[in-house]
Amino acid sequence: GELPTPTRKYYKFCGWTTQPDGEETVGASTKPSGGSKYTLYARWEFVGAGRTRSTIASSGISNYAIDDNGELWAWGDNSYGQLGIGSLVNTYEPVKVKTDRKFVEVSSSSYACYAIDTENKLWAWGRNDGGQLGNGTTAQSTVPTEVIKIKGVSKISMKSNHAYALDMDGNIWVWGDFGESDPNTLSILVHPIPELVQSDAEFTDIDADSDHVLALDKEGHIWSFGKNDRGQLGNGTTVTERVEFKTQYTPKMIDADIRFSQIGAGLSHSLAVDIDGNLWAWGSAVNGQLGDVSADMQKKPIKINIDIPIVKVYAEGSSSYVIDEENGLWCFGLNMNKRYFGEENDRITEPIKVMEGIKLEELAGFDSFIAKDTDGNIIGWGNNNDGLIADGNYKKQFIPQNIMENKTFSQIASGDNHSLALDSNGRIWAWGKNSNGQLGDGTEELKRTPIQIMSDMEFKCIAAC
Repeated sequence: GELPTPTRKYYKFCGWTTQPDGEETVGASTKPSGGSKYTLYARWEFVGAGRTRSTIASSGISNYAIDDNGELWAWGDNSYGQLGIGSLVNTYEPVKVKTDRKFVEVSSSSYACYAIDTENKLWAWGRNDGGQLGNGTTAQSTVPTEVIKIKGVSKISMKSNHAYALDMDGNIWVWGDFGESDPNTLSILVHPIPELVQSDAEFTDIDADSDHVLALDKEGHIWSFGKNDRGQLGNGTTVTERVEFKTQYTPKMIDADIRFSQIGAGLSHSLAVDIDGNLWAWGSAVNGQLGDVSADMQKKPIKINIDIPIVKVYAEGSSSYVIDEENGLWCFGLNMNKRYFGEENDRITEPIKVMEGIKLEELAGFDSFIAKDTDGNIIGWGNNNDGLIADGNYKKQFIPQNIMENKTFSQIASGDNHSLALDSNGRIWAWGKNSNGQLGDGTEELKRTPIQIMSDMEFKCIAAC
């Protein structure tokens, strides 16, 4: 008869066998020997966080959107050619990026843009003084150029003027300017050609801040490399191996006894979720970003006390945000602009649950926040100098405000001083500062309420840089 297909969180079902550790797979038409009654055992493969694509990026004053045909559009600041339109001219309305490729993901950082096409090839353009475009040169490019050597990219993470990529085989690649100096000439060393990070592990996820990197392998183990002055690597030391490029980027496994499913790298701290939904943190605790009131710097992961399983982590600067399995938001760390809904302290040293009754799916921003709930509503709070809360004024908002209550949204993106949202019909809305045309409405006028742009187009992905 027909056999069931079970499901298990963080695991892939690989079939039924007649023994707990058996290799032979039993199908619906198979009749095992041994009588009319027998037991079948499910065989599983741990997949951890999987190769999920991130469609949202934030920072700066340039914007990107992928339409339903896979074509990439850009608008806003173009100082280094980061719009990919073949010039250095700013554009105040969306224009098509100069390429015949079709894309599935776009990300950007510090005047450079990266996009993965339908063949999993990685393309980059814009600023390149540190070799961050990975094309073998340090010359900026105003049109997309293919990142060399890497065959098949599943994830890209960019920080300042260097980048990390995860390929389809689970390998990590690094390139760009990592702050090294030639000991003889003291000149800055750059690496414009991607280098393979040497490791025997097969990785499924990667997250990086400016100087340290976390990587999750297919068995659920976390590996780390890079800067470690505050214990952010979680390996029990504060030693940063910065002797040379290849030594600095040698991953080491941390706490082999714990299996993880989520990772998040902050400015000098790290967050992770294990396969049971427990939250772990390590690194700097100077602003309470570890969520443990008794903690100072932690060189190894410590478990954080939240009485409900966690499913998502966001480590932003010196602040931490986590979403639980019921879509509740918890916050701790630096409390600049009283972003924690009226809390008076400059720092929050223990996790506090905020926005009771609201179920969140996504979070974007830093000084000003926008979030999307499970019903597709957008909520904003925090600094409002440039109208980022979209409530029509400029006053800080300590209490979350609903934005465009008459619409539902599928994606959100936040830049330094403007925001984008993609509604359920594939239309883009923008608001905030507009001095570089980043809102895409053809003007330089600041907008304190959302405006629709490109009303004749339908999009499936947005990014704000």
